[in-house]
Amino acid sequence: MQLTQEAQTDRLWKGIEPVFTAYHWHGDLFQLPEGAVPLARSEQTEHQAFRYGPHAYGFLFHMEVTRKIIGEMVETFSEELKECRIDRREIVGKVEDYLPRLQKIGGVVFERWAKSIPK
Repeated sequence: MQLTQEAQTDRLWKGIEPVFTAYHWHGDLFQLPEGAVPLARSEQTEHQAFRYGPHAYGFLFHMEVTRKIIGEMVETFSEELKECRIDRREIVGKVEDYLPRLQKIGGVVFERWAKSIPK
């Protein structure tokens, strides 16, 4: 993921390192709604995260994944991986390289979001 300039001042993303590896598994692409603020992109997908208005956020990539979820995704969609010539063993083998950092980022972002909900 590559955070946008707008993410640097966003209440959820401010202070988060601007480049990190995240898990995403999708073929759907979309245009941002008019007035939405882009927050993250990847090489494969222009819109990975955005904010719409002061409270609504959209994330296409997954910060909530665990080792188990990643393993299940790789197993469930093994035929898709094969079609795309992606080695599922490589994905699983690199979990320890990327997941701890992603979970830390997700923890910060989700905690900030939860604290912003009016009581």
